[in-house]
Amino acid sequence: MKNSVSKIGITAKFNIILFVFLCFVSTIDFIFTPESKKMTLWDELYNVAPIISIVLGVASIFLAVFFGAKFVQIFWNRFISDIFSLRSISLQEGIAVVLMTGFFAI
Repeated sequence: MKNSVSKIGITAKFNIILFVFLCFVSTIDFIFTPESKKMTLWDELYNVAPIISIVLGVASIFLAVFFGAKFVQIFWNRFISDIFSLRSISLQEGIAVVLMTGFFAI
């Protein structure tokens, strides 16, 4: 069975989208991480609308995992597999890489 992933390199468009994704993840980190004992932006939102903040929090986690996995898959298939002569990975394997990286980061 032939691999259906086309072999194209890392493009400027990929790098721009990756930069936007990293900005999104940094914003989420800023919202959730307190820099002092005062409440974070997320805490203030939770006090105003707890259900909405929970839904937004869960949705942001799913978005970060999905888009992170997609970036891992694209980066792996376009760059890592060419350099080290490794096989291409699927989106599910990209999700596993992102989740395991998050697990080890805890």
